[in-house]
Amino acid sequence: IIVGAVEEGTNWAGAAYVFEKSNNSNTWREIQKLTAYDFRGLQDRFGSTVKVYKDDIVISAPGEDDYNSSQSGDGGGPLTFSGSIYVFRKNTNNQWMGFQKIRASDVSAAIGLGGKIEISNDKMAVGGGENVYDNSGALSKVFGRVYMFQKDSNNRWNEYQIVHPNVKNNSDMFGSSISLYNEDLFVGACWAGLDVNEQ
Repeated sequence: IIVGAVEEGTNWAGAAYVFEKSNNSNTWREIQKLTAYDFRGLQDRFGSTVKVYKDDIVISAPGEDDYNSSQSGDGGGPLTFSGSIYVFRKNTNNQWMGFQKIRASDVSAAIGLGGKIEISNDKMAVGGGENVYDNSGALSKVFGRVYMFQKDSNNRWNEYQIVHPNVKNNSDMFGSSISLYNEDLFVGACWAGLDVNEQ
């Protein structure tokens, strides 16, 4: 069992706790505490979404900023609340260790990556958002989107598509719920007020 604690720490960086069941007593015991392995920032909310898939523990930190790390694969920068996904795998000592950090390909526009995560058939759907600002720099629109990832031959997750509706509507909460089953993806937009003809 993996349990997230998004407000863990004095700065709400967040953590996740790994529990395993004892074969003898049939009770669960904590075996490891997981945190972001590059930087624990203010209100990163690490542990907002947790998933176990095959050999992976996948943990989101939708409030994580664009800090650089040896496992993030980018150069760092001043982005705020872009969000990240942390992937952990067991080492030879049976300890969960950081394996991969995932960011959106359009990280400069993305916000809150990892609010929702679904995994099926070596594919992963991750909810995120996009903020649009007017000429004065004020927030004018918020769109939802779903980022699709797939495992490659080296068991690393790679983004291959960004999913959004044909007509993007401001604040419709596209991606507020996600379900992924085999080759089918279902995405909810709980504040959408238009019919099937976008009217």
